[in-house]
Amino acid sequence: MRELVWILTLSLPALAAGEVTMAVTTGGRLPELQDRALDGSVVKLPDSARGFVTLVGFGFRRESQYPLETWMKPFAAEFTDPQNFRHYEVPMMGRGLVRLARGMINRGMKQGTSETEHRFVVPFYGDIKSYARELGMDTKKEHVFVYLLDREGTIRWHGQGAAQDSGLAELFETARGLE
Repeated sequence: MRELVWILTLSLPALAAGEVTMAVTTGGRLPELQDRALDGSVVKLPDSARGFVTLVGFGFRRESQYPLETWMKPFAAEFTDPQNFRHYEVPMMGRGLVRLARGMINRGMKQGTSETEHRFVVPFYGDIKSYARELGMDTKKEHVFVYLLDREGTIRWHGQGAAQDSGLAELFETARGLE
């Protein structure tokens, strides 16, 4: 069901993300983003990540779910200490018509996500074009972006697309250095 929800909801708003230029990179701060997680809690990034080494993954298209999971699942499995590590998956939904179906979309995502992960899946129903531009995400070329934040919310590493072994090794090494 979760995959169906992604297919139905991420195809149109992702096209609106448009052309972007490079902006925030390693050493910069993740721009503020606030919305409700699947468990109903309000998540405000990077503030909700403060005090934790945190991986934040953004998906802009219906086919983003699997590539995001190639980063998120190994990270969550490798860094299991909830006192030190967090991860957030952020499906970038947009503000248009999809926002009207928010309840249905979130229910579908909940069905396809384990209950323990509901607080870490934060569908964003805001201005995805501006957010992508702030981070320098070229969503015409790629639809999955991941950022590793230190305990202060500063970006210390970033990647895109589906994870490869070398990218995961680099991510893990950087995360261990931030413990």
